[in-house]
Amino acid sequence: MTAEMREATGLGRDMFIFDNVVHVHNFDPSNLIDDLAECANRNIYTGSTKTFPPDLRFGSYANFARAWSVEDIHRIIFDESTTDMAMAQAVPLYDYWKDGLAGVERQYELMKLDPERVIFCGAVDPVYQGLRTALESMTYQVEQMGARSFKLYNGHSARTSWRADDRDLAYPLYKRALDLGVTMIQFHKGLPLGMEPIESLRPNDIQIPAIDFPEINFVIHHLGIPYQAETIDIGRRFPNVYLSLSSWINYLALRPVPTLMNLGEALFACGPEKLLWGSEVPLWPAAQPLIDLFLSTEIPPHQLDGYAHPQITREMQEMIMGRNLARLLDIEIPARYAK
Repeated sequence: MTAEMREATGLGRDMFIFDNVVHVHNFDPSNLIDDLAECANRNIYTGSTKTFPPDLRFGSYANFARAWSVEDIHRIIFDESTTDMAMAQAVPLYDYWKDGLAGVERQYELMKLDPERVIFCGAVDPVYQGLRTALESMTYQVEQMGARSFKLYNGHSARTSWRADDRDLAYPLYKRALDLGVTMIQFHKGLPLGMEPIESLRPNDIQIPAIDFPEINFVIHHLGIPYQAETIDIGRRFPNVYLSLSSWINYLALRPVPTLMNLGEALFACGPEKLLWGSEVPLWPAAQPLIDLFLSTEIPPHQLDGYAHPQITREMQEMIMGRNLARLLDIEIPARYAK
């Protein structure tokens, strides 16, 4: 799809769209550590395939289990959708994948390919790397690679999980981020990818850091499913906690009933100003169908009447699709989208 075609097709071309989470993943078998990693790889493949219609599916495991290139992701996001900006998020899951699944360097390469439209989100892990190395890496990723945020995974396999409210392991990360001028920390919560204990991925440990570090905006991904009620309640009560639509909104195509219930609950409790659009490309292998689906979605009557869920408005869409994230990162929205 050419740039001219992108301007003429697809919903969202008259709206600023800033994708909170895309990855340059490496699912290639050569990147897997062991048999448990193979199980995690296939679990992601199966779980992702269940979220989109048959015509969008990978076709085979081999089409999925490869090292996706920066050109692949850039094409899907910018040439084949109405997305204006995207955040390339590194994934520090070193217990299954040698490079962490979405290696720091690979995400940085996407940003270098298109620095005007791609924001680099770095990643570290204080257990697998050691705290000292993790802190040094944070400094390098900000000062040498331009990281604007950090993605953290604290639920791991092999008894290596750690808590977001751990004052010895986690708090030094937050302090270093602030020293470096980074005010957005993002956590994978819920949605275990492999055989890590699911309770290690509960969102509850975000609460105390949100109090102790009011200057930091904490983003919880995946609605913490199956802990969505807790996640939404935390987003409701803490002014510096935001919820990314990543992964859970992808079920809108095939499981609209529970997905719209979660969306309605999040809108009712937290408000649209707390929600961030995220496609999870390439786990959803085409960004535009997901954008079209979301922008054409309405909350059904039984939720409006029986749950007091608000109907989605154009203003809500604009906040969720890009304005909220732009505000958090102090990014100027292009003049063509001025109201």
